[in-house]
Amino acid sequence: ETEPLQKEALDLRREVLGEKHPNTIMSMANPAAIYHEQARYGEAESLQKKALHLQRETLGEHPDAISSMANLVLTYRQYDKTEGIYQELLDLRQEVLGEKYPNTISSMVDLA
Repeated sequence: ETEPLQKEALDLRREVLGEKHPNTIMSMANPAAIYHEQARYGEAESLQKKALHLQRETLGEHPDAISSMANLVLTYRQYDKTEGIYQELLDLRQEVLGEKYPNTISSMVDLA
Protein backbone atom coordinates (compact mmCIF):
# COMPACT_ATOMS: atom_id res chain seq x y z
CA GLU A 1 0.00 0.00 0.00
CA THR A 2 2.69 2.49 0.91
CA GLU A 3 4.95 1.73 -2.04
CA PRO A 4 2.91 3.68 -4.63
CA LEU A 5 2.68 6.67 -2.29
CA GLN A 6 6.40 6.59 -1.57
CA LYS A 7 7.23 6.39 -5.27
CA GLU A 8 4.80 9.22 -6.03
CA ALA A 9 6.37 11.39 -3.31
CA LEU A 10 9.83 10.66 -4.73
CA ASP A 11 8.71 11.53 -8.26
CA LEU A 12 7.15 14.80 -7.08
CA ARG A 13 10.27 15.77 -5.17
CA ARG A 14 12.38 15.07 -8.23
CA GLU A 15 10.09 17.26 -10.29
CA VAL A 16 9.78 20.13 -7.81
CA LEU A 17 13.10 20.10 -5.97
CA GLY A 18 15.41 18.37 -8.45
CA GLU A 19 17.35 15.11 -8.34
CA LYS A 20 20.16 16.42 -6.13
CA HIS A 21 18.10 18.14 -3.44
CA PRO A 22 18.69 16.55 0.01
CA ASN A 23 14.96 15.89 0.51
CA THR A 24 14.75 14.12 -2.82
CA ILE A 25 17.77 12.00 -2.01
CA MET A 26 16.42 11.10 1.42
CA SER A 27 13.11 10.12 -0.22
CA MET A 28 14.96 7.39 -2.11
CA ALA A 29 15.46 5.56 1.18
CA ASN A 30 11.74 4.95 1.69
CA PRO A 31 11.04 2.82 -1.40
CA ALA A 32 14.43 1.17 -0.94
CA ALA A 33 13.44 0.09 2.57
CA ILE A 34 10.15 -1.27 1.25
CA TYR A 35 11.98 -3.22 -1.47
CA HIS A 36 14.40 -4.60 1.12
CA GLU A 37 11.54 -5.78 3.34
CA GLN A 38 9.93 -7.45 0.32
CA ALA A 39 13.22 -9.23 -0.50
CA ARG A 40 13.49 -7.21 -3.72
CA TYR A 41 17.19 -6.70 -3.04
CA GLY A 42 18.19 -5.73 -6.56
CA GLU A 43 15.74 -2.83 -6.60
CA ALA A 44 16.72 -1.82 -3.06
CA GLU A 45 20.41 -1.90 -3.97
CA SER A 46 19.88 0.22 -7.07
CA LEU A 47 18.11 3.01 -5.18
CA GLN A 48 20.51 2.84 -2.24
CA LYS A 49 23.54 3.12 -4.52
CA LYS A 50 22.01 6.07 -6.34
CA ALA A 51 21.17 7.84 -3.07
CA LEU A 52 24.67 7.23 -1.72
CA HIS A 53 26.29 8.52 -4.91
CA LEU A 54 24.14 11.68 -4.92
CA GLN A 55 24.73 12.32 -1.22
CA ARG A 56 28.48 11.99 -1.59
CA GLU A 57 28.38 14.22 -4.65
CA THR A 58 26.32 16.95 -2.97
CA LEU A 59 27.19 16.61 0.73
CA GLY A 60 30.54 14.82 0.84
CA GLU A 61 31.10 12.39 3.69
CA HIS A 62 28.06 13.66 5.60
CA PRO A 63 26.31 11.58 8.30
CA ASP A 64 23.36 11.11 5.91
CA ALA A 65 25.70 9.55 3.35
CA ILE A 66 27.12 7.28 6.04
CA SER A 67 23.58 6.16 6.95
CA SER A 68 22.93 5.41 3.28
CA MET A 69 26.08 3.33 3.18
CA ALA A 70 24.91 1.41 6.25
CA ASN A 71 21.60 0.67 4.50
CA LEU A 72 23.51 -0.58 1.49
CA VAL A 73 25.54 -2.86 3.77
CA LEU A 74 22.31 -4.44 5.00
CA THR A 75 21.26 -5.15 1.42
CA TYR A 76 24.70 -6.47 0.50
CA ARG A 77 24.46 -8.97 3.35
CA GLN A 78 21.75 -10.69 1.34
CA TYR A 79 24.27 -11.28 -1.45
CA ASP A 80 27.44 -11.79 0.59
CA LYS A 81 28.84 -8.71 -1.18
CA THR A 82 30.08 -7.04 1.99
CA GLU A 83 33.79 -7.32 1.23
CA GLY A 84 35.44 -4.01 1.96
CA ILE A 85 32.29 -2.02 2.57
CA TYR A 86 32.26 -2.85 6.30
CA GLN A 87 35.76 -1.45 6.65
CA GLU A 88 34.90 1.63 4.59
CA LEU A 89 31.80 2.24 6.72
CA LEU A 90 33.81 1.90 9.93
CA ASP A 91 36.52 4.24 8.66
CA LEU A 92 33.97 6.89 7.69
CA ARG A 93 32.13 6.64 10.97
CA GLN A 94 35.37 6.96 12.91
CA GLU A 95 36.40 9.99 10.88
CA VAL A 96 33.04 11.79 10.77
CA LEU A 97 31.25 10.66 13.91
CA GLY A 98 34.13 9.75 16.21
CA GLU A 99 35.35 6.58 17.94
CA LYS A 100 32.78 6.59 20.73
CA TYR A 101 29.66 7.27 18.68
CA PRO A 102 27.18 4.35 19.02
CA ASN A 103 27.02 3.72 15.26
CA THR A 104 30.81 3.62 15.09
CA ILE A 105 30.88 1.02 17.84
CA SER A 106 28.21 -0.99 16.00
CA SER A 107 30.40 -0.94 12.88
CA MET A 108 33.33 -2.26 14.94
CA VAL A 109 31.17 -5.15 16.16
CA ASP A 110 29.91 -5.88 12.64
CA LEU A 111 33.47 -6.01 11.32
CA ALA A 112 34.64 -8.40 14.05
